[in-house]
Amino acid sequence: MLQPVAPVVERPAPPAKFRYALHGFVKGGWVQVQRDEESFLVGRVSGFRLYNTRLGLSGGYGSALRFELSADTDVVGDPSRLADSLQVSLRDAWVEARAWHLSLRVGQFKTPFNGESLLPDGELPFPRRSVFTDGMGSSEGRMAWAGLTLDRQLGAMAGLALPLGPVLVKIDAAAVNGNGRNMATNDKRVPAAVVRQSVSVAGHTFGVSELWNWRTTGPFAALQNENDVAYEADLMLDLLHAPSLHLADLRLFGMFGYQVTEFATTQAPSRASMGATGFLSAAFDLPFGRLEPVVRGTWYEPDELVDDSGLLDITGGLNYYLPRLPVRLMVDYTRRLERPSRTYPNDLVEAIVQASF
Repeated sequence: MLQPVAPVVERPAPPAKFRYALHGFVKGGWVQVQRDEESFLVGRVSGFRLYNTRLGLSGGYGSALRFELSADTDVVGDPSRLADSLQVSLRDAWVEARAWHLSLRVGQFKTPFNGESLLPDGELPFPRRSVFTDGMGSSEGRMAWAGLTLDRQLGAMAGLALPLGPVLVKIDAAAVNGNGRNMATNDKRVPAAVVRQSVSVAGHTFGVSELWNWRTTGPFAALQNENDVAYEADLMLDLLHAPSLHLADLRLFGMFGYQVTEFATTQAPSRASMGATGFLSAAFDLPFGRLEPVVRGTWYEPDELVDDSGLLDITGGLNYYLPRLPVRLMVDYTRRLERPSRTYPNDLVEAIVQASF
């Protein structure tokens, strides 16, 4: 008599502890700056631009280890030519160990300062960040200004991510060189210190950051010490999801920052920089893809010691996300309002395509 055979149960293979993935994006298109007949540069370099081309490798080992390696295109100024050039350079190169709710990251990474700078590229509904964060080049205004951010730096960062019921409390503290991205060594005796605290609940996040950067500037024969102390506060609100109205997402973001620079070597008067930026985006899921109208306002006073240095940008745009493809089209118009004594036409139109993988 045949005995019944027990069914064979196929158990899923345990997930591999080591994981990795390639990722990246290409973002570029046409940029038109309104021509200023009284300025040699403003509006003369309108044309095709490649904002970013990124290739990255991320991964980890279980939940205890993470790493990120990525390279990007950088714009390099050439004083002998009107147009800048592109070169490929390192972006991220860090490894992070995790235990309990603690983490330790070492390498080159984005410093925990400036909430807009910390937004991932996929969550930024504009071709580029505001003038408050990225600054303004000489081809778009008569005076070039750096933004109020540290961007990526070489250093170490300790973090705490503590869930308290529906609330997530995060604290990140970093010690970095503070002398720029892709700098192999420090050029001063002490590192810069950056601390960020944030609270997240139900998709809303409020964060504050503090920065202390004792930096060295100038040519080697005439080095000068300058001290930066900066603060910023930012808020991201995930306001509404209404499928009956085809509204997939309604977001509101705002940020304010302030920085004081002391000139320790020259004993020149301290310089204050301040600004604020915010945007509102509404994403609608429609049969032919996702449409996302966006609006952003930015005020930036890069140097209170310079008369009429203030910048006021108002940007309106529309993003279209192709169905079933990781591609979005972005069309934006920026109205740049200057102080009365420095009024000149330098409005900006951007038509950008971004493809991600």
